[in-house]
Amino acid sequence: KGHVASTSYVAAGNYTINLSPAFSTSKLTVICSPISATSNRQAYASVTSAGVISVKTYASGSLADINSGFYMVVAADNSRSPAWGKYRPYISNFREPRIIALQLGWSGGVVIANNALNYDDVTSYTDNGIGDVTINLKEKFRSEPVVIATPNVAGAVYPSTDATSSAIRLVAFSSVPAASDLTSFSVLILGSDTPDNSY
Repeated sequence: KGHVASTSYVAAGNYTINLSPAFSTSKLTVICSPISATSNRQAYASVTSAGVISVKTYASGSLADINSGFYMVVAADNSRSPAWGKYRPYISNFREPRIIALQLGWSGGVVIANNALNYDDVTSYTDNGIGDVTINLKEKFRSEPVVIATPNVAGAVYPSTDATSSAIRLVAFSSVPAASDLTSFSVLILGSDTPDNSY
């Protein structure tokens, strides 16, 4: 979406993502999170250049395709021109973002919010079973948001399926691995309330 011009399938678990326009710097921060209801899934990203990102996905330690896909967030300072020493505009698609940051966990089998940014955006949490929770949003996003989840204790957390504009389902595993009510994990939900626009 947005800057992504094309994606190339290199081999099992190996992808190249081409950006257009490219960023003005290759100093990018890239975070990947597999969409999977199965434990032992990982996704890693490396920056080849300001316009090319390589992503590799693994299952149980071996390169493998994750059929349900993965979320990716790319961040960089793209606003300054070293040559001019001042800000410059550029043509690009953009969306007005909305970010929801949550720190959740289970206590006595009940999902609790330990900390959150934009509490008002969440109406409730649905406990679907051990290590399985749905975050229900008050206001729908314009389209499917990007979801990044990470445990704050030993284990793993994944979006179990593609997020919808109004609900995000996550699954958590212990380090064994097995479905587990982790005591603490963090979730970052990035979406938009507006369609593409151009400057």
